[in-house]
Amino acid sequence: MHNQSVARLMCGLLGLALVTRPAHLN
Repeated sequence: MHNQSVARLMCGLLGLALVTRPAHLN
């Protein structure tokens, strides 16, 4: 696996989690 693919996957998961759970951040 390429590092870029892993980085993109991680960023995607983090972004999705942030959008899906905005209450946890506050």
